[in-house]
Amino acid sequence: IYCHTGFGQSQLAPLLPLYASQMPDVVLDVTLDDKSVDLVEEGVDVGIFIGVQKLDASMVARPLSMSTMVLCASPAYIARHGEPLDPLDISRHQCLNFAYEQVRHSWPVRWEDRIVEVPIASRMVSNSGVMLRHACLAGMGIMIRPSFTLEDDFSSGRLAPLLRGHHLGHLPVYLVYPSRRLMSYKVRSFIDFLTAQFPEPERDPWLACQQ
Repeated sequence: IYCHTGFGQSQLAPLLPLYASQMPDVVLDVTLDDKSVDLVEEGVDVGIFIGVQKLDASMVARPLSMSTMVLCASPAYIARHGEPLDPLDISRHQCLNFAYEQVRHSWPVRWEDRIVEVPIASRMVSNSGVMLRHACLAGMGIMIRPSFTLEDDFSSGRLAPLLRGHHLGHLPVYLVYPSRRLMSYKVRSFIDFLTAQFPEPERDPWLACQQ
């Protein structure tokens, strides 16, 4: 099994013991990484990719779920700097940013009926969501994170959502595998198990965490 790191740590890890209890004869070999991999070349049976990752056209990509991108900050940061009042107000804040070129200098935010590319000033840039989360918890700045990573931080009050009325984009989650043909029973069992955990692939099941 290959899985995107953030989704693997927050969502897949708690589910694997349940699957293992149902399939005691299956050995789980799990790799977490943010980089896309060639499933055939790496000998991977099934992968879980998120929308920013490149999908090979030869692979079967099955929608698994949909995550919402959420702007958030720690209560300590908000106490010192306040909250953005509107999307353009993000520019005056210190931002904690993923090292993807498409969001390196601006963040796309839906405002009324259009998408606005809001210029940002990055206090920290990293390819690690874990690194950015720790910086955000410490009050270094605001960040955009997928909703699937935020349930515990929002419910505990460690982080708070910002600009709730503005759409910051969606991040689809896909189950990816080389072929529907000649699929082994163990691979089919894992695909069936995982799709049963996310029965509505077009809906964000974590969206309530930012309410």
